[in-house]
Amino acid sequence: MQRTDTMSMPYTFLSTQMPGVWERTEVLGSEKAQRKYAIIFSEHAPQKAKFTLRLTGRGAHATIMVVFLGVHAMRSNMRIEVRHEAPDTYARVLFKAALRDASRVEFSGMLNICKGADGSDSYLKAQALMLSEKAIARIDPQLEILAHNVKASHGATVGRIGAQELFYLQSRGLGRHEAEKVLVRGFFEEALANMPQAAIKRVWSFL
Repeated sequence: MQRTDTMSMPYTFLSTQMPGVWERTEVLGSEKAQRKYAIIFSEHAPQKAKFTLRLTGRGAHATIMVVFLGVHAMRSNMRIEVRHEAPDTYARVLFKAALRDASRVEFSGMLNICKGADGSDSYLKAQALMLSEKAIARIDPQLEILAHNVKASHGATVGRIGAQELFYLQSRGLGRHEAEKVLVRGFFEEALANMPQAAIKRVWSFL
C-alpha cells in the first residue's frame, strides 16, 4: 500500500521484524503534511535502534508513539531524533516502557529545532515503569534550539508501581497480580489511545 503524508492511522514498526541494528529515517516534506508513527518493542528488540524524523515542509505535523515491553534479558539502546527544518512545524514524542525480569532499555530523544524553523512546537515525554528489581531504564531527553519564537520542552520519569496504589486496589478485592495489571494498563493508556489494534493486543499479552 502506498503511503501518503495524510494517513490517519499510525504507520507501525514492530521490533519482531527488525534486525539487530535498526535505523529508519522519515521525511515529511509537503506543506502541512500530517503523520503518526507507532514503534512497538515486544518479544525481541534490536541491540540498537534509531528513528529519525525530518520535518521539511512548512507546517508539517507529526506524532511518534513508542512502546517498550521488556521481558527476560531483553536489552536495547534506542534513540529518537526529530529535526524541525521548516517554519511552524509540530511534533509530539511519547515513549512508554514497562520492564520485567532483567530487561533493560536506554532511551535518548533529541528535539532539534534548526535555524530557520521559526514558530515550531516540539515536546517529548518519556516514562519507564520498573516491574522487577533487576530491570533497568535510563532516559536522556535533549534539546537543541537554533530558531526563534519556538516552543520546545521535555519530561522524563523512571519509577515503580507505588505501594499505596497497590494497597488501594487490593483493599477493593483485587489480588496483587490483578492490581498490578490494572496499574500497568493505566500507565499505557495514553500511548494506546491512538495505536492500531495489533499494538494494543501486544500490550495486553504482556500483562
